[in-house]
Amino acid sequence: MVSREQALAAGLSPGALRHRLRPGGPWSVWLPGVYQTETGPPTQAQGETAALLYGGPDSALTGTAALQAVLPRLTRGSVLAFDEIGHPKWPGETAAFREVLGFGQPLKILGGLGTLAYLRWGSQ
Repeated sequence: MVSREQALAAGLSPGALRHRLRPGGPWSVWLPGVYQTETGPPTQAQGETAALLYGGPDSALTGTAALQAVLPRLTRGSVLAFDEIGHPKWPGETAAFREVLGFGQPLKILGGLGTLAYLRWGSQ
């Protein structure tokens, strides 16, 4: 996935971009201003990348997608912080935690703040 801005900044001319995006060309429009640079169905990671490119610099992955993206990068001692864990009004963070990390990771609840918690990866 690549944004129009990235393609042009990398030196592609508007004409070359149109040529790649022509019907039957090697690239396709996936979202406005976001192009898939490979043929075939996009992977989940490519879809997430496209969403971030479309959303711009202030966009972010959340919930399950965020945890799945960060999980392979965690090393022993990494700290994950949660600000809505166990909150009855916003259950998404708790559901994502359970789905991706399971119940084997010990959470530390911060003081009397209720929904603020963290875990140190690899410390059982």
